[in-house]
Amino acid sequence: MTKGFIDWLGIAASWLCIVHCLGLPLFFLLFPALGGFAHHDDQTHYFLAGWVVTFVVLSLGRKYKQAKPAVVFCMLIGLTVVLIATFSHFFGIEERLEVPLITVGNLLVITGHYLKQKLSQSLTAEQHNCCAGKHDSAVQDQLKLVEMSK
Repeated sequence: MTKGFIDWLGIAASWLCIVHCLGLPLFFLLFPALGGFAHHDDQTHYFLAGWVVTFVVLSLGRKYKQAKPAVVFCMLIGLTVVLIATFSHFFGIEERLEVPLITVGNLLVITGHYLKQKLSQSLTAEQHNCCAGKHDSAVQDQLKLVEMSK
């Protein structure tokens, strides 16, 4: 897998969760005749939250101590909010707060994945520039040696 692919999957999973939570109620509000096909299924929420958890865990992995604090903060606080919203009935949280909480939580997770992706890209560019500079320097040193030997 390419570097950062897990983060992009994590972003996609969080957006899917947001679209599910915000989009379906709006869809059934606009098309009430289709509302009879909808039923509130907690299993769907558990499934979506499971994907969000999976990609946060895979993204941070064993190297979470090396990650920037902002990335870890966004991902873990966002994940906590997503899980609290998903299991809100266990915490005595009103159902009307579920959608705002899960939206905020997923936006934090998305921010964390995005920051991690951007920081990873900038580190890769810095490493490339650093190595390119050393390579250029080495080539220049060799050219100087060739010129001196003439």
